[in-house]
Amino acid sequence: MNASSLIAILVRPCIPPAVALLAVAGVARCFGADAPAIPPAPAGFILDEARALPDDVQAALSAEIRKFRDSTGCGLWMVTTTYLSGTSARERADALADAWIADGRGVVLTYDRAGDTHAIAPTDTMWLTYPTPMLVEAFRDAGVVIQEKNRPLDQRLLDSARLLMREITEADQQVALHNQLLPGHDRWAAIVFLALLVGGALACAMILAAVRKRDSEEAVRYFFPQAEGHLRFGAPYGGGVIAEVKIGGS
Repeated sequence: MNASSLIAILVRPCIPPAVALLAVAGVARCFGADAPAIPPAPAGFILDEARALPDDVQAALSAEIRKFRDSTGCGLWMVTTTYLSGTSARERADALADAWIADGRGVVLTYDRAGDTHAIAPTDTMWLTYPTPMLVEAFRDAGVVIQEKNRPLDQRLLDSARLLMREITEADQQVALHNQLLPGHDRWAAIVFLALLVGGALACAMILAAVRKRDSEEAVRYFFPQAEGHLRFGAPYGGGVIAEVKIGGS
């Protein structure tokens, strides 16, 4: 007996409807349900199966995402579903990210309308390119916006996508600035270090010279002994000068 025959028997009038529904659910689980097929990546970056975004909002968001991709090289895809069977929003986002962005930078944002759940799946290249704290903060902030249940769903999705693009753009700009200025910083650091090294060497040399001069002056002692001498032409008081020089430690 196959699944179709069993379901037909269960839904006969003699079986209460509630019992029949439970039995059908059990049969479906036993026979298994295939995971949703992976569709091709949408050209406009938005796959709105749940019809959560009006056409004009989709058009505006699609243009913003295209501009974001052109400026940062990072893609963003938004997917909304009515009901996910046999999988979760996280698993769906990861599968789409692997299929649509096998190599490169990108993020897939999925939203399941039936469970009011969402997931954000970045590629591995995103983690290697941008600072982890900035990405974590961006994903957290976008999730907070989506969970604002007191606002219309289309505005929540639109604002979360815009917030993601804005914060990822800031991370991209920070990385670009860091890559541009780091070689210059290294050069200036080397120059400053060399200047300090030369200045320190000159200061040490001057201190050493001063110490040696002081030691030399202390090693030589002059004194004038009391000695009688005859008057000499040009030196009426010349009695001689004796100098004592100390050499080494003696």
